[in-house]
Amino acid sequence: MPAEINLDHPPPPEQAAAQSLRSRLRHRPGYPNPVLAGLGAGLIAVLLLTLTGAPPPPASARVVFHTSADAFHLDDHHVYTIHSAPDQTARVTAHDLSTGRTAWRSEIPAGTDHHFRSFAGHRLVLTTSFDLGEGTTSALDWQTGELLWTAAGSPAAVGDELVVLEQREDGRPLSTAPVLSAVDPTTGSPRWQLPAALSHVTADIAEGRVYGAHEGELIRFDPATGEPVAATKAAEPPWVISHLQTIDSAVLVQQLDFQERVARLRAFDSQSLTLRWELDTQIGPDDAVFPVRCGELLCLAGDGVLHGVDPATGEKRWTAADPVRYIIWHAPAGEHPFSDHLLVVAGPDPRGPQRLLATDTGQTVATFSDWRLVPGSPGADVEASADAPTLALRAAGDAGPRLGVLRPDRSGIIPLTTAGGEPPDQPGCLVQWPHLVCRSDAPGARASLTVWLVDPKLQLLP
Repeated sequence: MPAEINLDHPPPPEQAAAQSLRSRLRHRPGYPNPVLAGLGAGLIAVLLLTLTGAPPPPASARVVFHTSADAFHLDDHHVYTIHSAPDQTARVTAHDLSTGRTAWRSEIPAGTDHHFRSFAGHRLVLTTSFDLGEGTTSALDWQTGELLWTAAGSPAAVGDELVVLEQREDGRPLSTAPVLSAVDPTTGSPRWQLPAALSHVTADIAEGRVYGAHEGELIRFDPATGEPVAATKAAEPPWVISHLQTIDSAVLVQQLDFQERVARLRAFDSQSLTLRWELDTQIGPDDAVFPVRCGELLCLAGDGVLHGVDPATGEKRWTAADPVRYIIWHAPAGEHPFSDHLLVVAGPDPRGPQRLLATDTGQTVATFSDWRLVPGSPGADVEASADAPTLALRAAGDAGPRLGVLRPDRSGIIPLTTAGGEPPDQPGCLVQWPHLVCRSDAPGARASLTVWLVDPKLQLLP
């Protein structure tokens, strides 16, 4: 039976760290009042010392700094934030993760929406500003904030030699496929552009692969020149290609038959484009079945059912007994301490109860009713530390500490004492060990960010 993790015993008391007079008086709307928090924690400490004769345990996590942003991103050095300005510009700020000090500021084109993409190979920070669906990407030096180049489109793939951007031609509706173009990552100079007639495109520049689909045909392009080098028929009516994806040495082509409500996944060899295998499944709630790498297998969810598939043969190794709606977290084998597990949610709410599945069997290892795991920061181009613990946040409304850490044997959550307040239960919390960054959204207001430092020497019970 899977372990039901639900800690109802009283949590350890929290203790607020001493703060300077200046930091205590630096109170802004939307943040907990540090003066009141300090007085409350001090009162708790006095009561504990009076009743037990011993001081409370030291805090396992403390607030490093607060800031605000329209969008944010983090890597192993900085938290990057974007603030839109009324003068048609936006400001990117790099905050030191450990101290909160401003490392640099830089201006980029303004937009109605902003996204980040860091690039470890050249240590670039790529930001995309969207305005009515059209994006402009700016490349900044991660150390100085110097604006290196701007180009139309948003990043689709990055590599040591190329940055591939996707953009839409003037007058083309947003439902059509974007046009792929490649630029030099250091200078932004154009390299090539694929034909605009392609219905779907995908690129894995790290592996030297660029593919497109046109009228049911799968086409491989030379990543250095953008010229087509191989093609094969991948779909016949009534099947319609809906998605392209590269995993390992295969190109996965997803096809849909909308009349029969069936999805077909076909795997082609990445070089020769010969068909390896195909697999049919029911169409999921979003008319898609997106496979992800999970341990040694592929995991795909269709119509609320999760399957584990052999990537070499397409054979179904297992089907999860319980329904699955969202795959929250996954990792290839050997790249994360929990890479042999899959974190999923059964219901339509991404913040609903979570389950941890074993990728080799599909069986539920643990269920989390009150806590939500925060395994890592998606999109951050840094490798997870093999010895970094997995943090967890308690669901809003539940009593007790809001921050915890998963036991190494996955048998439960260890609550952590905090200084400076408790983190919110937000899906926007990201981890870059030993830091936790949480975003709190207020209606009609700019999102506030809080950066927490978890004790790097945290001792976990087995």
